[in-house]
Amino acid sequence: MNEIETSRVFSETADAFAKGFRYIINKGGARSGKTFSILQFFLFLCMYRSLKITVTSRDLPHLKKGALSDWKTILTNSGAYELFSENKSDHIFINKTTGAMIEFTQFASAEVARGPQRDILFVNECNNVPFPICDQLFTRTSKAIFLDYNPVAAFWVDDNLLQFKKDKCKVIHSTYKDNVYLSPEQVYEIESHRGDKNWWRVYGLGEIGFSEGAIYSNWDEVEASAAAADSERTFVGIDFGYINDPTAIIRVTRRHNDLYLGLLEYSAGLQNYDIAKILKENHFDRSTAIVADSAEVKSIDEINSFGFHVIPVQKGNGSILEGINMVKRFNLHVIKSAKSNYICKELRNYVWLRDKNDSVTNRPLDAFNHALDALRYVCFTYFSEIRKNTTSFLSEI
Repeated sequence: MNEIETSRVFSETADAFAKGFRYIINKGGARSGKTFSILQFFLFLCMYRSLKITVTSRDLPHLKKGALSDWKTILTNSGAYELFSENKSDHIFINKTTGAMIEFTQFASAEVARGPQRDILFVNECNNVPFPICDQLFTRTSKAIFLDYNPVAAFWVDDNLLQFKKDKCKVIHSTYKDNVYLSPEQVYEIESHRGDKNWWRVYGLGEIGFSEGAIYSNWDEVEASAAAADSERTFVGIDFGYINDPTAIIRVTRRHNDLYLGLLEYSAGLQNYDIAKILKENHFDRSTAIVADSAEVKSIDEINSFGFHVIPVQKGNGSILEGINMVKRFNLHVIKSAKSNYICKELRNYVWLRDKNDSVTNRPLDAFNHALDALRYVCFTYFSEIRKNTTSFLSEI
């Protein structure tokens, strides 16, 4: 075999497998070498271990143009092609020495996925494969599961694996700069898209993109330490929910034109006592500027009876749009935490409604907006030019 040039992505992928991670998730931008690096690692495994590896994607034509083509290139360039027997009709390769097998196949439905077991699974561009199919494949995979994708938008990896199985996941982030095989011309083509903000975010930087018509694009995620110094003021917003909707409590720390967002709670079924307890646990008191939905005056009064000074948000004609415009004036930084995925999901999916002609309107979708409503209350109440009901309170604290 010839010597193979590998990248950081290959090294981190191999390290994640060696450490026993169940889900090895390669997400990143266009031409970052995700798929190629995973397949290079599979060649390494096939040379030393007898494993059954399944590589799948949304359909067979996509596999042939992508992962299967890359696999053949790797075999050719490494001089390893002659070490494998190939079943060209079924796209199966078997190492003549170790007996390791790698197959490239599709699964049209969850029922079809209820087939034979394997040691290793690789779902290429997994955001294009429905979760019910992947779920069946996962249960029939005894060792590691490899996933790769361009993060066009949040999907089942974010909502399922990274939320409920995070300790078993290793996320490897990559961009075109990690690909050792790109030519200067290819780099130029990628970087020529910098002006297209969403394209560059997804395919250039490998970060999760925005849903079409997303209301907010002025945000990112940061570590908690980023909001620890030189803040102008800290505010709290509350959007009440109960049975079907969650109560969202958000801490907003302002530093000039930057707002640092810490989601403190996002749960249904909370009583006012529970809300007051959460506020106390976060060391808030009567000196804290807290604003809540004015439709729940009774709830506000009860929370205040526990030693807080919660004020109702100012409402009037056009207040939602005014509040949205107010939020859009700031750079939003979501502080990473156990609950931050909830507000990130809202930011990605809170969109403008479309009319019958599929044209974007100036009416927001009434969904994915609980934490964002709480943020809007803070911005509209404390950062607006109209502070008739809050000026006296702010001067007291």
